[in-house]
Amino acid sequence: MNWNRPHVGQGKRINSAVALPAAELRNLQTLRPYQHNARTHSKRQIEQIARSIERFGFLNPVLIDASGAIICGHGRVEAASRLGLNRVPTLRIEHLSDAEKRAYILADNKLAEKAGWDREILAIELQALVDMDFEIKITQTGLLRCRTESLASKLGY
Repeated sequence: MNWNRPHVGQGKRINSAVALPAAELRNLQTLRPYQHNARTHSKRQIEQIARSIERFGFLNPVLIDASGAIICGHGRVEAASRLGLNRVPTLRIEHLSDAEKRAYILADNKLAEKAGWDREILAIELQALVDMDFEIKITQTGLLRCRTESLASKLGY
């Protein structure tokens, strides 16, 4: 897609200067899980998300619709609840139809699964973190705890 020109698709024009919704802190009690959410999170993954939030902060806002239904971020909301947080950052998405919301929820989850790793760059980045004395733990990043010189081989890369 050429981001410098408007794009025409399915009858909608998307300009290169798309206005982003303002982030707002919302009380967890006002957020509702999407009732047809097909994505699941294990207890272990929720714990990993919670450790990441503790370590780095809540950097990825929860996407919600106008009624407070969660579009993306169910795992982050559950982790925030387990951490005892009362409010989380959200972005209110109001321009999608119900069908588009359903499709986006599925697409967002599926597209993340399809991402790959550049193994060489991953090894370089992990080694840089070790060189900076940054402790790598599975509970923070989802990666294995590594303190060896051969990070790539330890990770199976």
